Amino acid sequence: MSSGKIPRMVLASGSRLLTQGMRKIIESGTSLEVAAEVFNSREVKRSLDTMRPEFLFLDNRTPNLDINKLLDFMSKKGLETKVILFGDEHSPASSLSNVICINKETDSSELIRIINSTDKIALTKTAIDHNGEKHNITRMERRVAELIEEGLTNREISYRLSIREKTVKAHITSIFKKLGFRSRYQLMVMNGRQLRRIAR
Repeated sequence: MSSGKIPRMVLASGSRLLTQGMRKIIESGTSLEVAAEVFNSREVKRSLDTMRPEFLFLDNRTPNLDINKLLDFMSKKGLETKVILFGDEHSPASSLSNVICINKETDSSELIRIINSTDKIALTKTAIDHNGEKHNITRMERRVAELIEEGLTNREISYRLSIREKTVKAHITSIFKKLGFRSRYQLMVMNGRQLRRIAR
C-alpha cells in the first residue's frame, strides 16, 4: 500500500444487518475505509473491478457466491485484494495466500487484530519480494508456516508432521525471529511462493 493512501474494504453478505455491524467494527477498530456494502456475487465482482480495494470481507452465504470462480476472477484481473472469508466451515480456499478464514467463534477484537496485522505486513512482504532476501528458513519451518497458513492449530500441526507440540512452538518462535513477525496471522497472509523463496 502506498504511503498516505487509506486502505479500503468492501463488505459482502446477503445480510444488511451483518454488513452494518461489520462497518461499525471496521471503522472503530482499524484505519480502513469501508468503500461499499454489496449483497450478491455480481455486485462483489463489480466492486472489486471498479474499486480494487485492499480488503474484501466476504460472507460465504452471499447469494450466488462461488468462491473458486470469484478467486479466479480476481486472479485474471490482477487483484491483490485480501479476502477475509466468513463461514461456519473450514474452506479449501484458506490454503490460498490471499484468503483468511474466520468463523462465528471469531470475536471483534480478534478480527481487528487480523486486519491490522495483515495491513501492516504488506510492507514487510514488499521488502522480501524486492530484495529477494534469504532468511535461512529451514524446510521444516517452511512446512510449519504453510500449515499455519492453512489455519491449523499447533496441535494439528504436531499431528500432521508427527512431531511434538513443543517442537512446533519452537519452530514458530524461530520463524517469527527470522522474519521479524509477531503474529501467526502475518504468516497466514504470506503465500507459498514467498515462503519457498526465503527458505533454504
